[in-house]
Amino acid sequence: MRLNAGDVVHKTVLIVDESVFVRHARYELFTRQSDFDVCGVAENGREAIEVACRLGRGKCPIVE
Repeated sequence: MRLNAGDVVHKTVLIVDESVFVRHARYELFTRQSDFDVCGVAENGREAIEVACRLGRGKCPIVE
């Protein structure tokens, strides 16, 4: 895949944070950006893995 100047690259994120306030703020931030897709929201690492597994392989990248 070759990118040109001005191309929009969509990014998929899974929001994970213990604070409901931070999760909500990040969700609002990402959903307002046209180049981001929120694939899920989780409270902790265990929940994040469960969400990612439910979505299936390739639907939600995992980044450390």
